[in-house]
Amino acid sequence: MARGRAIVNIASGAGMRAAPNTGAYAAAKAALINLTYTMAAELASQGIRVNAVSPGMVPTDSFYDVLEFTADDLPKLIDTVPLGRMGTPQDMAAAVLYLASPAASWVTGQNLLVGGGREGGWSVEHR
Repeated sequence: MARGRAIVNIASGAGMRAAPNTGAYAAAKAALINLTYTMAAELASQGIRVNAVSPGMVPTDSFYDVLEFTADDLPKLIDTVPLGRMGTPQDMAAAVLYLASPAASWVTGQNLLVGGGREGGWSVEHR
């Protein structure tokens, strides 16, 4: 890659917090976060920035299927988000665009949690 380029990995809030029934997924995302930090340290001298975006709760088909949530669960989940709403794919795209842009030219080795103010990970306490 040429100097000044950026890598943006897509991790997950699940890689930052333990939750039942997410072991393999959460472990893989935690590893990706660590890989982001490692790559940032290794590629900084070449002028390549490496960051990650960790989405919080975004109600996609996978969100419902993998976590076995339903639309009926959303009000309880939204109550755990300080900004009072679920995320959207557009919220995640905006974070990636920022990290890939010149506006983030002095940002590397970061994991940006885009979760409405909620700490990392998923909550399955409602079950």
